[in-house]
Amino acid sequence: MRSAADARAVASALATMDLGVLAERRATELSGGETARVVVALAQEASLLVADEPTAGLDPAHQIALMELFRRLAAAGGAVLVSLHELGLAARFCDRVVLLERGRIVADGPPKRRCRRSASLRSTA
Repeated sequence: MRSAADARAVASALATMDLGVLAERRATELSGGETARVVVALAQEASLLVADEPTAGLDPAHQIALMELFRRLAAAGGAVLVSLHELGLAARFCDRVVLLERGRIVADGPPKRRCRRSASLRSTA
């Protein structure tokens, strides 16, 4: 049985991600995208958040909302490490981008510059 404080914390986390309507549903009834959003909503209080492809399975509006949440968490003093394949999202929302090719770092730095480098790498490959 969860406490009233736990229930308030969960309700607040779900409201932050506009997921209040999911509160009464079982976890097994949620889609992949809904599950991902609930996980992030519940992890907001962590000092470090590591997310592997958190935007996979989300529609563009929810991708942007999730990345905006990550920015707010970082601005509030949290650390957020995200792996993405969507370089446009990385360029728009990330402070630093590290590009990997076959497990090796091929670029590291400010996102706009690094994402341009990635486009150059792809066009020469």
